[in-house]
Amino acid sequence: MRRTSASLSALVLALLLFLSPVLSTPAPADWLDEFGPWALQKGWELLSNSLGQLMESVDSKAEKGDREAQFGLGLMYYLGKEGKTKNYTQAANWFRKAAEQGHGRAQFVLGAMYDEGQGVRQDYAEAAHWFRSAAEQGNAAAQCNLGFMYANGQGVRHDYAEAAHWFRSATEQGNAAAQCNLGLMYENGQGVGQDYAEAVKWFRIAAQHGQEDARKVLKEIGVSY
Repeated sequence: MRRTSASLSALVLALLLFLSPVLSTPAPADWLDEFGPWALQKGWELLSNSLGQLMESVDSKAEKGDREAQFGLGLMYYLGKEGKTKNYTQAANWFRKAAEQGHGRAQFVLGAMYDEGQGVRQDYAEAAHWFRSAAEQGNAAAQCNLGFMYANGQGVRHDYAEAAHWFRSATEQGNAAAQCNLGLMYENGQGVGQDYAEAVKWFRIAAQHGQEDARKVLKEIGVSY
């Protein structure tokens, strides 16, 4: 099964969205859909035009308890950009401050850091806690990861039915990893009734969204997507 990671491209995209009200040039839609090396570089060129003027303001607002600023500052420390030395411990500190105020994206990223042991001691139970907090706010990536943890008994009890519930919630928002995982659940009859037609349906949907594992499964059984 696959989980959704807090990848560099996802974090850069989050920072672009965080700063979008002050960007003089909006990010083209294809940058958001296909984040490649060129898009990352171009994104930083855009950010550099405005981020320097915001640094003092972001720091000040974060210290005063503004959760969006805390999230943004956490991203800056995580990525080590615009005058901030990369520091996962500091990043986790600011993500936690935002997460404790109910910031969904901060909750997801903090969960991922606990899951991977970045800036904090690896703790699956703590990861599941923060994924759940974000998942309950509708964060599809967190829903997928929480489903993964239930399917594998990481930080939570082993519960296929609960895993299928969270995968399904994420699929409704187009999360390709969750679509593939739900297909696997139907294929194996885990948490849902075994249903090969339903499994193939979800594998095809995931494959159409670019999910490589789903494409491999379909190739193995000779089904096109």
